[in-house]
Amino acid sequence: MTAPRRHALGTSVLVGLFLAAALLPTLQQQGTLRIDAMFGRALATFAAARALDGAISVVQGTEVALQPAGVGVTLTVGQVLDPLDDLVERFSWVMLAATAALGTQRVLLEATTATPLTLLLVVAALATVLRAWWPALAR
Repeated sequence: MTAPRRHALGTSVLVGLFLAAALLPTLQQQGTLRIDAMFGRALATFAAARALDGAISVVQGTEVALQPAGVGVTLTVGQVLDPLDDLVERFSWVMLAATAALGTQRVLLEATTATPLTLLLVVAALATVLRAWWPALAR
């Protein structure tokens, strides 16, 4: 078998495998289930981080007023938690971004199962196989 024929055969097999994998409903269902599970965990983590940030902010705003020997002193002991508050706030923003990314993936997964996009995928696969077998078609 000549090198161009082996290349065309390999391309045809790979395109066929990718097309079969893309069109299998089992893989799409598994993807949907996993994305939904990850979305739920990311959303719960984001909510927990925001709640923790709120609790730290409340504790951070606590002040203790002392008047030893007639001298008034106000201590804001909660300011020690400021670095932790910043860390939790940044983590919550990361979890918000992760949740948004998973939501976008879910939308794209739903969009790729639409009939027009599926037909476009099949046409592109056929064009790739035809081009592999008959390179003159690309000119």
